[in-house]
Amino acid sequence: MHPPSPTTTPTTPEEIPALARILQESARAIPWVLPEALAVRLVRHAASILAASRQVNVVGVKNLPDAILRLVCDSLIAAPRLSALPGGSLVVDLGTGGGFPGVPLAIVCPGCDFLLVESRQKKLGVALQAAAEHAVENVRGRAGRLAELARPGAPLFRRADAVVTRAVAALPELFAECHQSLRPGGMLWVWKGDPLPDDERGSWPKAAQRFGLRLEVEQPYHVYRASCLWGFSRHES
Repeated sequence: MHPPSPTTTPTTPEEIPALARILQESARAIPWVLPEALAVRLVRHAASILAASRQVNVVGVKNLPDAILRLVCDSLIAAPRLSALPGGSLVVDLGTGGGFPGVPLAIVCPGCDFLLVESRQKKLGVALQAAAEHAVENVRGRAGRLAELARPGAPLFRRADAVVTRAVAALPELFAECHQSLRPGGMLWVWKGDPLPDDERGSWPKAAQRFGLRLEVEQPYHVYRASCLWGFSRHES
């Protein structure tokens, strides 16, 4: 059974430019200068995901202004980091759900190749259809668990220049799931609420050491709530 097509948004054409301007203003705090054409494209993509989510629950957000802030602008927090990668770099979005943060980042970082990894096939199908609808050509997808796709001898073993993931699990679990996918020197970028729960804050340093990861970036920010972007590098080996 094919997932429902993420058809056009119920948003009127007159609303799109206003929402795009809100996104541009919000992105300045990242800081990120978002051209109007890209902002419009991001708004239209988010609207398509909300439309599809009425049939297959891919995101919890129910209205477009919230989606612009909570899904799109929040995803763009890593844009300044990923835009500095060399052309052709592979970025893996772990647990992409409806395509966040991977698809918005792919739109603003067209020089990178994005692989959306999601264990739930229906959600992945919606994310890929929406990306295709909006001509996001640097996105593809794989259904399954990243730990399986990146085991020794598998296609993603030590292939990723970066892995991005928006709070799909506690840090020690994320380290276990993705460490083998990162090439030496690659980066894991994790979106988290701030502060971390006490048990997670106490457990991640030993887990990072165990899986060959080192904290490089701890960037607090506030888009719609107190949050932090964590960046971990994979040790050279």
